[in-house]
Amino acid sequence: MVSIFPAPQVKANTSETRQLFIRWLEVQEEEFPLADDADSSWTARFCAYMEANVHPDVVVHGVPLKSPGRSGWLDFLISVGRAFPDGQTTYEAITVDGNIASAFWTYRATQKGDFGAIAQTDKDLIITGAMFDRFENGLLVEHWAAIDKLSWLKQLGALPQDVDL
Repeated sequence: MVSIFPAPQVKANTSETRQLFIRWLEVQEEEFPLADDADSSWTARFCAYMEANVHPDVVVHGVPLKSPGRSGWLDFLISVGRAFPDGQTTYEAITVDGNIASAFWTYRATQKGDFGAIAQTDKDLIITGAMFDRFENGLLVEHWAAIDKLSWLKQLGALPQDVDL
C-alpha cells in the first residue's frame, strides 16, 4: 500500500526551531508601530531582523506579494504595519516538529492607513489564520499562510457582507 503521508525525514532540533519561531512571532509584534505615527524607526529594526533571520530567497505561500523573496515579504509586512498600526496577534496554538513550526492565530487591528487598493476606513477587524514556517540553518526559508481573506475584505467594506464562498 502506498502511503499518502510524506516519508519521515531526519528531524532538525525541535527546541532550536521553537526558539527561532517564537522570536519571529515576538519581533513582528514588537517592531510594528503600535499607533505611533511619529516613530518610523520600527521599519529599520524590522528590516534588520529580517535580513539577519530570513533567507533572501524565502518562499512565501498564501500572501499577496508584489515581488518574491524576503524583500517582497518585507514590503507586504511593512504595508500591514502602516495600515494597521495598532495590530495585535493572539496565538491560540503553536506546534513545532523538527524544522517546521505552526501557529493558529487571531489578529485584531484598526485600519488607520491605506492598504493596497483599500483606502483608510478606521474600521476595526478581527481575522483568524494559520501559518507554517520552515527553518534551515537558523533561517526562515519557507512560509505558508492560510488567512481568512474573505472576512478581512468584508470587515473593511471592500466586499458586501452577503458575499460567501
